[in-house]
Amino acid sequence: MQARRNEFEKRFRNVWATGPTGVSIATYTVPDRSAADELVSRLFYNTLIADVEEYINHDTQRAYLKNNHMVVE
Repeated sequence: MQARRNEFEKRFRNVWATGPTGVSIATYTVPDRSAADELVSRLFYNTLIADVEEYINHDTQRAYLKNNHMVVE
């Protein structure tokens, strides 16, 4: 049972909390698309974000994790 719990916490540590939830919003401007992709990838990898909205060239796209894979809409 402990192994299953450890696996669950490892997989969902970015959304698993014992206290009240909150919402944080940050706005960043980066020099180019590759810098944006690198930043978003690192934030997802370190489970610092659950989703992101990118506004690039007057288009908005959303990215989030689903089954450990990034989905872009």
